[in-house]
Formats: sequence, C-alpha cells, structure tokens
Amino acid sequence: MIKEDYLIRFITIIGRSIAAMLDKRKQQQPEESLVLARALFKEITGGNIDEEPFQLDKQQVSQWSAQMTERMGDAAYETAMAYKDCGDKARAENFMDIALSLYAASEAKDMTFSFEREKKKDAVNKEKLTFSK
Repeated sequence: MIKEDYLIRFITIIGRSIAAMLDKRKQQQPEESLVLARALFKEITGGNIDEEPFQLDKQQVSQWSAQMTERMGDAAYETAMAYKDCGDKARAENFMDIALSLYAASEAKDMTFSFEREKKKDAVNKEKLTFSK
C-alpha cells in the first residue's frame, strides 16, 4: 500500500508538471517550460537536464512502474519540444531519444500493446525527422 501511494504521488506530480509545461509552451514561453522540466527531472531522477547529454540511470528506471515510466517519457517529450522551441537542437534530440527509450521500457514492463503509446512514439519519430531536413 505504501509503495502504491508513493507511485501515485509521483505519477500525479509528473502529470501536473507536464500539463504546466505544455501550457507554458502554448503561451510561447518555452524557457518557463524548461524551468518546470528542470524541477521535475531533479525531483524524480535527481539529475540535471542541463548536463549534455542528459542520461537516466537505467537501474532507477527499472524500479519505476510501467505507468510512471510512460509518464516520464511524456515529460521527456515535452522537454524536447521546449528545447526545440528554444532552438537547442542537440538537447531536443537527446530528450526525444530519452522519450523513445522510456516508451520502449514501459512497453516491456507491462507487456501489452498500447495504441496510445504507439501514437506517442510516432509523434516523437516525426519530430526527429524534422531535424534531419
């Protein structure tokens, strides 16, 4: 029960952070979105997203639930979009790769096909293609 409460708390934090990040980007404030991303990744992973390249601790990710892993993938994608809006191609690509790896990890954890997750992966891959043009 305590572990479930802990995971629910983090999933709620992640969801609220993603919503706030998206709102800031829609208001053409990607720098503010990155401030929120820094706080989220610091709280969840203990890491600093300004490190190049940013990497997640695989052991830490292995302890997350499938749902938490997928939500962190969503956060990584939103962070990538904020970096893209700021013109930082390298960091945007780094976070798109992180999002894809988290979606794959989530899929491996719950061992089910998710149409929604596939749509997310397609969106990330389409964004990555825009960088290569």
